[in-house]
Amino acid sequence: MTIKNIIREQIRHQANFACEFCGVTETDTGGQLTIDHFQPISQQGDDNIENLLYCCIRCNQ
Repeated sequence: MTIKNIIREQIRHQANFACEFCGVTETDTGGQLTIDHFQPISQQGDDNIENLLYCCIRCNQ
């Protein structure tokens, strides 16, 4: 998945720089978190900003 930088920044700000599942912040992890799909592409999800979540690696897996 390739997310444009402008979209990545919007998602980070929308999530207040924290995992949308567990709340861990970028400060806690020492870097940026990952972006994942709420509804997976394999289940007819898409790359629209409304379908993307900011999450830590642990929650993403």
